[in-house]
Amino acid sequence: MSATPQLVSVRVDGGELNVAKWGDRGPVVYAAHGITGNYLMWQPVADLLAGEVQIVAPDLRGRGDSGKLPGPYGMAAHVRDAIATLDALGVDEAMVLGGSMGGYVAVLMAAQHPDRVSAVGLCDGGVALPVPDGIDPDEMLKATLGPTMERLDMTFGSLDDYVAFWRKHPALADDWNDAIQAYVVYDHETTPDGRIRTKVNKDAIVADGRDLLTNTDVHSCISDITAPTWLLRAPRGLLNQPTPLISDDMLALWRGDRLPQLEDEMLADLNHFTLFLTEPGAKAIAERVRSSI
Repeated sequence: MSATPQLVSVRVDGGELNVAKWGDRGPVVYAAHGITGNYLMWQPVADLLAGEVQIVAPDLRGRGDSGKLPGPYGMAAHVRDAIATLDALGVDEAMVLGGSMGGYVAVLMAAQHPDRVSAVGLCDGGVALPVPDGIDPDEMLKATLGPTMERLDMTFGSLDDYVAFWRKHPALADDWNDAIQAYVVYDHETTPDGRIRTKVNKDAIVADGRDLLTNTDVHSCISDITAPTWLLRAPRGLLNQPTPLISDDMLALWRGDRLPQLEDEMLADLNHFTLFLTEPGAKAIAERVRSSI
């Protein structure tokens, strides 16, 4: 049975941030989701850790029921929202768990607020993706996210049509489950003319994507992280292609001798989505969280 989160609104710059909170006792884990995700990305992990920790997971600014929050966007804005959330909940220190883009939020938060972060968990994210010379960051973002960006402009005749579109996703089609269904259904909203579309604010995606590719603070901040840090990687990508989002070579360039405490593990038989939304992936994350609290 899935654990049911409490949903709270936290006052942040520009309005209210929607925040899910699982549990009311134990160490606090602040969990930041991926670039077009929502808080339900963490539901399978929350189910496995029920009664052990408190998981605090927002819909990041521009996503889910925080979708109407205005800019500025960017990793620093998400860190400010994270600190505002911990303050509102009376949390002095938390483990920070970042998935995909949320990993960049996690590393910047750990570097800028070391007194608030006890440990850092990264899941297929947080590792700087340098833009080669002569490449437009917006073009690199499109190349990396591919159909994800196209979906932001699409509308559908019904919720069933929207879910059917997702069910064909090459990273999800063979592993569809209740957690994925809930994640997808929560993402939708109805347009004024009765069509169905994603809740995600495209302007936020473009701004955040450009920021994580070009912001030197995000790329260099790992030298300032003192907390224990681990990284779980999926061997398959966003479209289930047999190429990891974070390669060994990329990780070596990013880490160097600047993050000696990093523990890295490449998992088996998972892609960038199933790492979070299936039981094998969630178990791997939950086990690492247990070892960090």
